[in-house]
Amino acid sequence: MLEIVFGLKRQARAWAPNLGQSHEVIPCGPSGRSPSYLVLSTLPAFGQSNVGELRLKVTDPMGPGVRSSVELVSKINEFRDTYPTDAHGNLTAKLLPFGVYQLRVLGAGFSPYASRLEIRSVIPRKYRITLSLAASNIRRRPLRTFCCRVPPPW
Repeated sequence: MLEIVFGLKRQARAWAPNLGQSHEVIPCGPSGRSPSYLVLSTLPAFGQSNVGELRLKVTDPMGPGVRSSVELVSKINEFRDTYPTDAHGNLTAKLLPFGVYQLRVLGAGFSPYASRLEIRSVIPRKYRITLSLAASNIRRRPLRTFCCRVPPPW
């Protein structure tokens, strides 16, 4: 071990003879390259990403957020997952592989919503959905029929 350390110091002094006098010895590997080169050469592999993020807001026709269930399906990526929204209708789906997704939103008392969306960038995609009321939840008020006969005021 000591031979390796002294050998590295000798190589460093041979590479930069004036650095040994100011106590700034740069250790070099056997190939003559510094260890930092090895670390920096692996960084480009970590810098590239093929996943994105979806930020979703689900609301009702009046505007407030709706608690619902969101299903994302990508046949090409063989991806299928279901996410719940919070009480304000917000959802953040992270680490989604790039591709085309089928989006389905189900909320209690609302009609199902379906759409197609693409994730093609690492920049988060913002998407807003307004659910419509289900047909069975819409109350129809009967027409008031007025009698032809008006009761006397006494």
